[in-house]
Amino acid sequence: MVEKDLHILPRFKDLLPALQPAEREQLEANIIEEGGVRDVILYWEYRGKNRIIDGMNRFEIAMEHGIPFRTEPRQFDSIDEAELWILENQLGRRNLLKQGEIRKLRGDLYNRLKGQERSPKGQFAPSVDAAKEVAEKSGVSKDTVKRDARYAAALGKIHSHISNRIASGDLAWTTEETIAFSKIAKDKQQAALREVNTTSKTIRDVLVDRKLMKPKPKKTAATVSASGDGPSQSVQPSSAGGNTAETVATDSGEDDGGGTETPQENSAGAGEGDATDSTILYA
Repeated sequence: MVEKDLHILPRFKDLLPALQPAEREQLEANIIEEGGVRDVILYWEYRGKNRIIDGMNRFEIAMEHGIPFRTEPRQFDSIDEAELWILENQLGRRNLLKQGEIRKLRGDLYNRLKGQERSPKGQFAPSVDAAKEVAEKSGVSKDTVKRDARYAAALGKIHSHISNRIASGDLAWTTEETIAFSKIAKDKQQAALREVNTTSKTIRDVLVDRKLMKPKPKKTAATVSASGDGPSQSVQPSSAGGNTAETVATDSGEDDGGGTETPQENSAGAGEGDATDSTILYA
């Protein structure tokens, strides 16, 4: 197959986690060292062009260096079905992805599967429980899938150069902070991020200033045990500082406002850390 026969459709590429510079360099080094692309590049003919559905980064690198590669076609009945396949295929490589990237894939998959289920022929028809299907594929709970869906929807409203940093963990924001930030108009998001980078404010401070989040609630009293055998007593911390306890509000599930976020299940985290060295990447 020659260069003109394969094409990258932007909407397909946007479904996938973006490679960080170091990851792309590692993938490029692997391909050059081996003198070829190890895994076949998959494509689907759509509107008269062969659109890559797996192997976009490999294809770009191979073309840059004139390195040979193998191709194989896939068949789908619609572009929606092709996108679902791309998401499921990438989610199957979650041991090579960062946690935020996995959450986005799970959320995107659920958001697309809502109202659909697989028919015996692999097509899609009205569904009973999309959350259950994604949860079983991923080894997490349905509640986690639904939280991930809100997280993914929020990332979709944020400039890609910022959302990629959030999903990769470069910006260590909570789900609640990510959802709140997504409510800032796109043409003002960069200015909000610049405020974090150039002042002592945290992202939460910036969001509180914009009335998109509430300040962290603080306990005004702490119960301590009196010395000896006496009963416990409630003690007010002094205005001079004291030991005022703080609780951190995070996403609570169905409500995007407050509450506490249930940590990801152990099964979701196992084997899902950052990809390292050459394992990266034939994804």
